[in-house]
Amino acid sequence: MPYINMLVSNPAKITIKNNKLVVRGEKEIKLPIEDINSLLIESRECLISSFALSKLIEKKCVIYVCDDKHIPSGYLIPYNSYYRKLSTLQKQINIPKPLKKRLWQKIVIQKIKNQAKVLEYQNRLQADKLIELSKKVQSNDKTNVEALAANIYFRSLYGDEFSRTQNILINSILNYGYTIIRGLIARNIAIVGFEPCIGIFHSNNFNPFNLADDLIEPFRPVVDLFSCSIDYGIQKELTSNIKRQIYNLLNCDVTINNQKYALSYAVEIMVSSLLKSISSNQDLLLLPDILPLKVHRYE
Repeated sequence: MPYINMLVSNPAKITIKNNKLVVRGEKEIKLPIEDINSLLIESRECLISSFALSKLIEKKCVIYVCDDKHIPSGYLIPYNSYYRKLSTLQKQINIPKPLKKRLWQKIVIQKIKNQAKVLEYQNRLQADKLIELSKKVQSNDKTNVEALAANIYFRSLYGDEFSRTQNILINSILNYGYTIIRGLIARNIAIVGFEPCIGIFHSNNFNPFNLADDLIEPFRPVVDLFSCSIDYGIQKELTSNIKRQIYNLLNCDVTINNQKYALSYAVEIMVSSLLKSISSNQDLLLLPDILPLKVHRYE
């Protein structure tokens, strides 16, 4: 199982030699290519060979690239790694509506429960109210409890004046973290043969990753929890150090299927369980429970 999430923030040249990824910058780093789960190229002065790109994709690595503000603007994901693509696509297209509605209900419930845990970990009010709301989520969340919970949650966490549309550091942190996790989910979606634009709930014709936007929901509170660790009296902008810490959230513990795993592996488990659900027309979806932020220790 790949477990290294690698950030390149300084000018460097990235190549492959002897089946190892070689990063030559101020110093040279060599890593077995099969151990690399994701690669975030932040520096605009970084050069990567086409052979390195090809080998990373072959090993099912997700590669993020950044814009001139050092914010992830796109990602490369493996797309020829599943041998039964058409069969999976047909099942995805033909998923029964009752199962779709049940899966979205389950996703929303888990998202709200994880939001409640963030409030609990931060000793904020309204955690109990969110738990009660999670019990009221109906099939397909037809009464839109998700939106009501989000309004309560963000106000409790960041204050009554907070809005997700504000151009402030909190939102920069949230957007950066959500983008990183979304890319990882997109990578795992492609690996098992799903078409990313076909969602369970999201169905925007202009969104190529509707399914990733469905599955990211219960993971968002991990980023929210991290955002509470920042001293906003000192930090005024999204620094390299903050971005490095956000990227490292992929290595943090969550619980899924009653076992503790790194977030990156929990995503893999979740996507595999969705494939089983669609293949069997049963709700077998496994979703994460968040924990206090702690980097996973591999035995």
